[in-house]
Amino acid sequence: MMRRLFRDKRIVVSGSTLALIVACALFAKWLSPHDPNFQSPNAITLGPSLLHPFGTDSLGRDVFSRILVGSQVSMVVALTTAISGLCLGCFVGGISGMSGGTVDVILMRGLEFFYTLPTLLVLICLNVVFGQGITGILIALSLEGMLTVARLVRGQVMQLKEADFVTAAKALGGSQVTILIKHIFPNLLGPILVTLTFLIPANIMYEAFLSFIGLGIPPPYSSWGTLANEGWRGLLSHPHLIFFPGFAIFITMLAFNFLGDGLRDILDPRGETW
Repeated sequence: MMRRLFRDKRIVVSGSTLALIVACALFAKWLSPHDPNFQSPNAITLGPSLLHPFGTDSLGRDVFSRILVGSQVSMVVALTTAISGLCLGCFVGGISGMSGGTVDVILMRGLEFFYTLPTLLVLICLNVVFGQGITGILIALSLEGMLTVARLVRGQVMQLKEADFVTAAKALGGSQVTILIKHIFPNLLGPILVTLTFLIPANIMYEAFLSFIGLGIPPPYSSWGTLANEGWRGLLSHPHLIFFPGFAIFITMLAFNFLGDGLRDILDPRGETW
């Protein structure tokens, strides 16, 4: 499998791109050529130059440095919410699939109700309920990710629990929890891993959208979404203010999607539906 991973150009290119983005986020403090919060009244809304590669904003702050620092918030929020949504989805979907009957009906009907609503509407409502800020957006994105993962895991568990190795485990006296954790979940690592690579870029987009409309990351924190929000005001006169944060979001989402496509083709060569 490792050979196939390194032979797939999509995985190599997207993985290298994501490694570079993560490295920039981790070492943003040292890579930033300027203090991201330093305001220079003599360098307001300057275009890209050697001194300021991505130009400056309306307060004279270096956009390149702010994008590097903003990548930390965007990536931490996306990774944290994707992983927590994945864990919640595996828990709910696993219980629903293994239990069946009334428990399955109650859990899935409740999830399907929220799943039929527009995603952005659900996110906005959850963000309002749990409060604006990092805590609210973490809870909102985690719960939204849980909806997708729970449906996937539930379907896979219902398939696998009829397999011979599960029947053998039941005959040996294994409990449902033991069978789910030791026998079923290890066989779901492929679909779960691929789902994670699609959840992360989706959460990057949702966080950017919520921050763009003022319901996301509050000051003094900055993310790619808040930078795009600031740049929107000067779209016609200073397009670089929104172009570079938007380009960072675009490249990151594209890399994650290509990585997910490559992993799905390798882990599911027969093209089976998960």
